[in-house]
Order: sequence, then structure tokens, then C-alpha cells
Amino acid sequence: MAEDRKMTIVEHLSELRLRLIYSLSAVLSLAVLAYFFRVEILEFLARPLGGGYFLPRSQIPPLLEALRQFFAEEGAGYFTPEQVEALLASFRRLLYMQSGLIFIHPTEAFFAYLKLAFFTGLLLGAPFVLYQVWRYVAPALYQHEKRYFRSSVAFGTGLFFAGVAFAFFIVLPLGIRFLIRMGGPELQAIFTVGNYISFTMIFLIAFGLVFELPVVIYVLARLGIVSPASLRAKRKYILVGAFALAALITPSVDPFTQTATAVPLLLLYELSIFLARFAERRLLGGEREREEGAAI
Repeated sequence: MAEDRKMTIVEHLSELRLRLIYSLSAVLSLAVLAYFFRVEILEFLARPLGGGYFLPRSQIPPLLEALRQFFAEEGAGYFTPEQVEALLASFRRLLYMQSGLIFIHPTEAFFAYLKLAFFTGLLLGAPFVLYQVWRYVAPALYQHEKRYFRSSVAFGTGLFFAGVAFAFFIVLPLGIRFLIRMGGPELQAIFTVGNYISFTMIFLIAFGLVFELPVVIYVLARLGIVSPASLRAKRKYILVGAFALAALITPSVDPFTQTATAVPLLLLYELSIFLARFAERRLLGGEREREEGAAI
């Protein structure tokens, strides 16, 4: 063990409390900072709503002006100036409603921004939280175990943010388009800001956790629970599942788009097999060393 003296239960609880306070303080501090940039963060988070389903707000004034000129030139004998203004006001409300997020309760926007700030703080504070986990468990580890755990935390942090980026820039836009198409022409897609933030943030965090698969597989292989052979045996099912998921969420049937979505998931699984093979060799090597030591 790293420490000769074993900690008591009270000391363990005190250390756990300290790490939780540090983690929560970091997340809340980042959340407070994110709240001051809530508008910019929300604008960035709403980017997947593009793709032709929502008209950018910058295009609405020119469109309304074009409609005004059309009514003035072509509808002079059919509409009075008052009727034209009433029509333009109706068009303006409709276009702005369909150009982005809305809120339907007086307090929804306020609490939605609080939710956005908290989730942003949680995402940005994830590396520090993992560092606190490392500080808590490090005294109970042997020196070689510390190296494995430290490298796993660093590698897992990178994979988590890679999963978040992959979900935001590739999967989420395709998924939103698919879900909107499922509504059909009879239903109009209008998203409330609170629901959209919850859906998007949970989606991003879920994908970040999915990208932790290689780290989980590595730990399980080190414990002897899974083997590279068992993972290779399931490779064909993973291949079919990855392309089935890609076909479900991509808006077109072209093979390039589906392959671009499925390949990162397959590479993630292949990386898991590679790490499991590496962990198995280390595990077998450690067992041989212990057997040789016992024989001596």
C-alpha cells in the first residue's frame, strides 16, 4: 500500500467529504462563470437545430421586407394597408416562433439558463472531479496500480470529451433531423428551451460515457472478467449494430454518411479489444512472476 498506516472509517469519511466539497465547489464555480455567458452558450448549443428545418433569425427581416414589397405591388387592389400590416405581423410572429427555441412559462427561461449553467459546469469540471476521485483512491493503491489508474483517468477524460464532440457535431444534428421527420408534415416542430437543454445535455453526457467503453473494458480485462477472445467473438454483432444505428439516425441512405457515423463506434470497439489484449498480457505476466516468486 502507498501508506503504512491504515485509515479509520472516520478518516475515510472525512477524506470523502473533503473530495466531494472540492468537486462540488469546482462545478458550482464553473456554473456561475457559465451563467454570465449563458446567451452565447445557448446559441452554440442550438446549432444542431439548423439544416433547413429552422429559418435563421438573421434572414427573417429581409424576408418580411420582400413580403411587404410583394403586397404593395401585387396586392394593392386586394388588401388595404391595415390588412397588409396585420398579415406581416402574423408572419413575423410565426417566423420567429419557428426560428429557434421558445418558452411557454414565465419562469421557464430563468430556470432553463440555470440548468444550462449547471450542465456546463459539470461538463467542464469533469476532469477536476476525476482528479479528486484519483486523490481519494490513490492512498489505497500499490505503486504500479497508481500508474494504471492515473493513465486511465487521463485517457478516460480525453475519451469523454471526444464522445461529447462526436455527439454534438455529428450524431445530434442527424438525430434531431430524424426525430423531426418522424413527426411528418402534419406536426410542427417547436422546441421549448428547457426541454431542449435537458435533452441535449443528457444526450452529450450519455455519449461521453459511451466513449468510456475502452477504459471500462481495460479495467474488466485487468480483473480477468472479460477477455479479448470474448470481445472478438461479439465483433460481428457490434458491426451490425453500429450500422443499424447509423442507418436509423442519418437523414439519407447514402453509404458515405452512414459509414462516417458507424466507423467511430467500430473504432471504439476495436480500441477496447486492443486494450483488453494489453491488459491480459499484463495480467498473465503478473501471475507468472508471482508463481516464480512462490517457487523460489
